[in-house]
Amino acid sequence: MKRPIPMKKPKKKPSTMSSQQFSAALDKLGLSQRKAGPWLGLTSRTAHNYATGAREVSETVARLLRLVINVKLTADEAAKLMKQRI
Repeated sequence: MKRPIPMKKPKKKPSTMSSQQFSAALDKLGLSQRKAGPWLGLTSRTAHNYATGAREVSETVARLLRLVINVKLTADEAAKLMKQRI
């Protein structure tokens, strides 16, 4: 009887945005942790956890913050665009 080949667990990718980078992005956009939560579609607790490093910043949130900053949008401009239907 053949033994099953043990499956390797996929390695967890390191977060693409550190808690310091997350906080810096919020500062650049003029957002507090409390305001950033709903703005990003998260709870303010999750935004706090990202900022303190208690939780890894999700890839989606990191990409959104980088996009908004690179395109040089304000938080208000980005919020208006996110509310529009395509």
